[in-house]
Amino acid sequence: MRPGARALILTADRSAVGQVLVALRQAGVDWVSLAETVAEAVQHCAYGGHSLAVVDRDLDAIDGMDFVHALRRAPDHPSYRMPIIMVSSRATAADASDALAAGVTAYLAKPISVDMLSACVVQVFNEGPAAP
Repeated sequence: MRPGARALILTADRSAVGQVLVALRQAGVDWVSLAETVAEAVQHCAYGGHSLAVVDRDLDAIDGMDFVHALRRAPDHPSYRMPIIMVSSRATAADASDALAAGVTAYLAKPISVDMLSACVVQVFNEGPAAP
């Protein structure tokens, strides 16, 4: 894990934040920011600096795919290549395939454990930034 790793969490599910924070810390992430809307998440990423994002696929008014599209369709955005881990209750192969095709780096179906998310974060860091 590289020193100073920073992550963004995009979720409206406050009950899941603690588990995600523990997983990120376990994986060596030093700094975390939290966003509850897609617009807020994009704004957090406007200056770059985040090493990855953990995004909930869909909760209430949030569709994590909107965040993915906002970054991946804007090659000039500072976080265009930032790795994105998507967590979703949608567990079908088609849902995972659609997310990966849109530019998600890793797709985890709920329920997830702290260890599962932590291992995924470490794997994503070891593989480097997402391909454009």
